[in-house]
Amino acid sequence: MPRLRKLTLCVFSAALIFAAPAADAADLPASTREFLQRLKQPPTLLKDIDAALAVPPAMLAAAKQEPGVRIGGTLDPKQFREMVRPFEERYPFVKITYMRGSRFNRTVQPLIALKEGRVTVDVISSLGNQTLNYRDAGAFAPLGDLPAYRALEADYKGQRDLWAGQRLLFYCMAYNTNLVKPQDLPKDWDDVLKDTRLHGGKIGLTNKPDDWFLHLVPSRGMDWGKHYLAQLFGTVKPQLRKEGKNAVTALAVAGEFPVTMVSLFSRVAYLQKKGSPIDMHCPGSVAASLSEIAVLKASPALNQGLLFTNWLVSREGQLAQYVASNYDPLHEDLRDAGLESLPGKLKGKKVNILTIDILEKYGDEVGALWQAHWSGKMQ
Repeated sequence: MPRLRKLTLCVFSAALIFAAPAADAADLPASTREFLQRLKQPPTLLKDIDAALAVPPAMLAAAKQEPGVRIGGTLDPKQFREMVRPFEERYPFVKITYMRGSRFNRTVQPLIALKEGRVTVDVISSLGNQTLNYRDAGAFAPLGDLPAYRALEADYKGQRDLWAGQRLLFYCMAYNTNLVKPQDLPKDWDDVLKDTRLHGGKIGLTNKPDDWFLHLVPSRGMDWGKHYLAQLFGTVKPQLRKEGKNAVTALAVAGEFPVTMVSLFSRVAYLQKKGSPIDMHCPGSVAASLSEIAVLKASPALNQGLLFTNWLVSREGQLAQYVASNYDPLHEDLRDAGLESLPGKLKGKKVNILTIDILEKYGDEVGALWQAHWSGKMQ
């Protein structure tokens, strides 16, 4: 892939003297203290923030010479501005340009530009399936030496440390509480096939198997998957909705159908706060996906991009993201402290995380099978 210029990536090692922020809670950014107070949480919730942000002085020096970082994402601009307040207090020399767009504008167009030798964005989030295309193009800068990234659990790190989880997205069935009693909901995903009360258009189904169905295949097998889809489309006969997940969840609130497959935790939480008759039900297990974030190695703001990514996956970054957008943090101890979009819904549930490895192994086969059923072309 062509590159505009040769950029030198700062080399990290344990021998470097790190520039760490002060550990005293009083030295936290004012916005971070505000967030903690708003959530009624102690500063000790950010127990490792000094170590997590301890990047080398050389990286900070290089970042100060860069022209400003362009970040592409899915957050509403108002949410993004709220989220980055602590980052801007810590790193006032970084000028952020935030760009929100469709999946095509956000992920496909920058890759086309890169192959033409142009860099149109420095940090990309919510890459989805395009993660693999960027990886194969050799587009990503490695993150393995970033201290906050190193502290993440293995499930939240990308192959060869080329990307990181930005946030966790949890999916289950949502239901209209005026139309369905919780005790009448299926105990397992297989029970959807057996419970005739959900048959005949009672489920609003989105055309996104990688939001939930693909998560189940590795542990249950493709033979199970083939049988499940045949029964789901042929016997259960849900409403096949063209709308996205959020719109389908809103349609359940409106009574268009009593149950969705599937809805996002944070969206249901948002609707609940508005007083909508909606709740979440997880039949035996929870589907979880990572929203990825990566830095382009050809970026003229490479060090600023790494600095931002390191901050965002730290506990402080995850706290700020939760406050701004209600997305569940990567760090389990933050969720255990109450920073959950839907408190208690994960308790006692197995969480199936969709990884790139699963996507590569099963994604094409499951996607083709799903689309054959969805389009009515399955014989």
